[in-house]
Amino acid sequence: MGQIRETRDINRPTSEVDLRLVAGLQQRLVPELIEALSKRYTILRTVSLLQPVGRRVLAQELGSTERRLRAEVEFLRAQGLVAASNLGMTLTPAGAELVEELALYMREVHDLTRREQALAQHLGLERVIAVPGDSDTSETVQKDMGRAAAQHLKAILAEGMVLAVSGGTTLARVAAALLPANYHGRVTVVPARGGMGEDLGKQAGTIAAKIAAKLNATHRLLHLPDWLGEKAAAALAQEPEIKEVLELGRSASVLLLGIGAAQAMARRRHLRPDQLSLLEQLGAVGETFGYYFNRRGEIVYVTPSTGLKLENIKQIEHVIAVAGGASKAEAILAVLSYRFPPLTLVTDEGALTGMLNLLERG
Repeated sequence: MGQIRETRDINRPTSEVDLRLVAGLQQRLVPELIEALSKRYTILRTVSLLQPVGRRVLAQELGSTERRLRAEVEFLRAQGLVAASNLGMTLTPAGAELVEELALYMREVHDLTRREQALAQHLGLERVIAVPGDSDTSETVQKDMGRAAAQHLKAILAEGMVLAVSGGTTLARVAAALLPANYHGRVTVVPARGGMGEDLGKQAGTIAAKIAAKLNATHRLLHLPDWLGEKAAAALAQEPEIKEVLELGRSASVLLLGIGAAQAMARRRHLRPDQLSLLEQLGAVGETFGYYFNRRGEIVYVTPSTGLKLENIKQIEHVIAVAGGASKAEAILAVLSYRFPPLTLVTDEGALTGMLNLLERG
């Protein structure tokens, strides 16, 4: 760590290019330093997201054993970076500051910036934001991805805007990660789709209400299941209260969008076995808003869905897609290969690596 401190103080990097050069030189000359630094940074970052956290839970999250972890934790305590109490471990102010200072450097160690830019350029995205790790195997990475999306959302949101939110586990993480703010009721949050009969905490309406509470914003609920047939949905959409919420969603300035694997989303929508077989025959791999996409980004199947339609999404100024995990790489790539307007993707290293590998293989 001493060399990093010296670099920051004496020849302070002023750009990602500088940090990339330093990281590259250290990888070539002292790879053992990078390995130790990455390990200890990961411990500190995990503590920061789970604190207060016990050693057993921390070891499970890091895929380690308590015995192997003990020496590293003792070192971090001796450096004044971690404190322990009956409730568990927490970061000290110095530890929190160090995690913040190292974040950008560790991105270059993982070569995230260059790879983000490569994916954004290939897919015509406005921006890609990737956090280190793979959310398939780590709850910490899931939380980190939620926090990155929440920070990006706060940077965009302004009074007078309407925010539309879809459902799912990942967007529930975004709601949980949002820091409180006060928009004095002058931001409106609405669900972008109806309910899917799943865990209440994953429903778009629940997530919209939680985000509104964090932001002191107004929110409206869409009292419709997402699986209604086309005729029933059209009839209910004429009810004044439902019609108003649907119109608010269509007028949204910002959309938080989830992306799912086709078969998993089809089962959540309770599609029949023959429909599941058809999706497989059609080569569907990704889904969003009831639209199923093949590997070329073509829509191959559509299920009735209450709320926003694909044509509405194209008119929204700021679209933030949040999805990660190596297992979802193909699904995310399929959906984002469609002709969306420029949007921001918040993802993780596992999905980013998987998507770039798929693109490289053609």
